[in-house]
Amino acid sequence: MTRNIAPRRLIVRLLVHYTIVITIVVFLLLVNADLLRYLPFGGSDALDVSGLDAPDSSAGVNPEFLDPRPPAVEITPEHIGATVLFLGMTLLTTIVVMLPVAWTYSATQYESGPSRVFVRSLLLMPICATTVVLLIQDSLALAFGLAAKAEGDAGG
Repeated sequence: MTRNIAPRRLIVRLLVHYTIVITIVVFLLLVNADLLRYLPFGGSDALDVSGLDAPDSSAGVNPEFLDPRPPAVEITPEHIGATVLFLGMTLLTTIVVMLPVAWTYSATQYESGPSRVFVRSLLLMPICATTVVLLIQDSLALAFGLAAKAEGDAGG
């Protein structure tokens, strides 16, 4: 992970890496097109458990949407499995995307040697950012609440 990579070998390594990744994704999608919903492309639909449809505007206001309580949602083992698979694939994809960045840094620092701490940061910080994005999703209120909590914990 942190050993020196010769700049000449970097191009070959990157080509092989991306060829393998693209081949695996295409193969999985050809075998089962339903797997696309578990890959982190295009949103987090696999995490949606509400089951609510948008109200029909021609029918007026739906009384269910006036109730401030969230509707009772039955979470099935299949949904839990789909959520775990989506989260795992998202974090795995983050690592797969960041490995070439760490390799490129190692190749640019070939003479002096790469900083092990910085290479680890290149791999861990995107995982943390991905986790935060998955927590926040599309909620601006949750984003501000998380920022306020972090500011309060920092003592500011």
